[in-house]
Amino acid sequence: MKLQEHHKEFAVKCFAEYMQRSDVADAFMLEFEHDLPKPPPPPEPPNLEEEIAGPEYEFSKNEYVENKTGRICRRYLMTYGIDADIHYKKNEAYYIEKFELEFDKEWQKEHEKLYQGQLSEYQLIVDNHYMQIHKELSNQLRRLNITHTQFPEKYRQLFNESRDAFLKGKRDDNMIDISLTNDNNIQQELEIIFGHVKNLMFLEKEPKEILKHVDRAHGILKTISSNNKQKRENASKEHQ
Repeated sequence: MKLQEHHKEFAVKCFAEYMQRSDVADAFMLEFEHDLPKPPPPPEPPNLEEEIAGPEYEFSKNEYVENKTGRICRRYLMTYGIDADIHYKKNEAYYIEKFELEFDKEWQKEHEKLYQGQLSEYQLIVDNHYMQIHKELSNQLRRLNITHTQFPEKYRQLFNESRDAFLKGKRDDNMIDISLTNDNNIQQELEIIFGHVKNLMFLEKEPKEILKHVDRAHGILKTISSNNKQKRENASKEHQ
């Protein structure tokens, strides 16, 4: 999908909160659900009334009833011999009604089964549709992380402001305000961030989740390193 400005700004803010690319794509799909490409329409439920009015239904029903009543007639013949027809005629209407109702139930059941099968296939199509969107979004959004070499410079201020706001929310009340733009406080920033990540690691018991926190810590290092590099480059330009 074509990303609009507000889409990109949302992604930048997510990355500023140390979210992984896959998590950013998840958050994006929730936030902009109505902007995502729509899957194909679902299958229409069977129009039973329309099919009942058709010749195929009538033919199948008559064939079903004839087969069922034919079996009954043979049973009567074995029981009553030459008087079978007389005895059968007394109950013929009952059997016809019974087998017609039987056919209708089976017919509806079969159509419902077919429709449910179509819905299951459709759900696979929908799942694949959104999986593909997630994959494409993840690829599109990657350069909106400040650690990416193609990070747009126009979003740097937004990223830093969002990062500062996020970190302020994580700090205790007695902690001083620290900014990535302040060279003197970089070490303190690292200690605060890693302290938070270490707490999460100690609280977590699942190895997979611990590894996620390790990856986040690595991402934090890359982010701060990127900021430092940028500031050095800016300082160098100012002195030229």
